[in-house]
Amino acid sequence: EGIDREDDADNLSVRGRVDFNPSSKTNISGRIYASDASVRLNLSPTTKGALPDIKQIINANPDVNFISDLNDPDSLQMSNFFSKQISLTQVINSQLVSKTGYQWLKTSRKNENGPLGTGFQPRGGTRVTKSDGQIHTFNTKVIWIPSSSYIITLGYEYELEKYENVGTGPTSNGNSFTSVDQSSNVFFVQDVLGLLDDK
Repeated sequence: EGIDREDDADNLSVRGRVDFNPSSKTNISGRIYASDASVRLNLSPTTKGALPDIKQIINANPDVNFISDLNDPDSLQMSNFFSKQISLTQVINSQLVSKTGYQWLKTSRKNENGPLGTGFQPRGGTRVTKSDGQIHTFNTKVIWIPSSSYIITLGYEYELEKYENVGTGPTSNGNSFTSVDQSSNVFFVQDVLGLLDDK
């Protein structure tokens, strides 16, 4: 409930994992992780009363010249995320293993602030800001183990990122919209040599 009994904070999360082995040399696994949360927000610390000349350092005295946590009864933040992953591991022979996987992450955050409360507040309605993001990652690699002290890995990874932000208010004058995305491709080679029996 917070210090003023109007700062509720709720959080619900769930996670799970599944492993399946269709054969002695094949493993398929998947996992999920999700969360849904909401919290009522207060105002940032603000000054109280008339302040002296700002050319000098002002000592902060709670409830004398500043207030640390004023209540804002209609300010709310809601957020959630969802992550899932699936992977395949295949043992080709005693020296060769392949691994392939895909992961998706989605996040969302929404802030609502109405006209109630002190200080700067939206006039005539509610200001809403919503941000959404996604990351898609695909990777695959082959691991070659010619000896107990020598490992070579060849791999590829593709990643796609997306972000959107929408802001709306009581009037369309302050509305905003942003949408961007980017992607990357990576090829990699790793050569590992163990010496002195890995000591």
